[in-house]
Amino acid sequence: MEVPEECTIEYNYCRQSVGFEDKYEADGVSLSPLSVEYLYPPSSLTLTNLKLRFRPLIINAGLWEYNFVPVVQLMPPSDRECEDTQTRCDVDQVCYDSYYSYCIYCLALSQEKCRCRDENGIFDDGTPCMMISGDVVSEGECQDGECAIEGWD
Repeated sequence: MEVPEECTIEYNYCRQSVGFEDKYEADGVSLSPLSVEYLYPPSSLTLTNLKLRFRPLIINAGLWEYNFVPVVQLMPPSDRECEDTQTRCDVDQVCYDSYYSYCIYCLALSQEKCRCRDENGIFDDGTPCMMISGDVVSEGECQDGECAIEGWD
């Protein structure tokens, strides 16, 4: 698989190999070598008698050798029911565990916007927020629906 173009144009410190991530631990999936996380991606995938979907994704890995990691995420079938604590995306039919993930991957909003909202709406101005870039965590306040941090670009 080819590394996405964004890894060479939009993102600094992007790993130049694509791996697989079985976040939902589907029955019938075998990854080799076995990896606990996408940070050390398996190079081969064996599928046996199952129904699933694939989603290409660039993950912000944060505190690691590479800030961004291209993966092919193995997703459950779209007809799977979401748990009570999850939010289903109408676009990709994925059940997201956190509203932040739903905001980033389903709504395709920026980190600045997603850090200042939840399932109940946009946070009030002055609400504390934080932003993460690579190994840097910065604190700020929500202003007009976005996390505002002095010097953040």
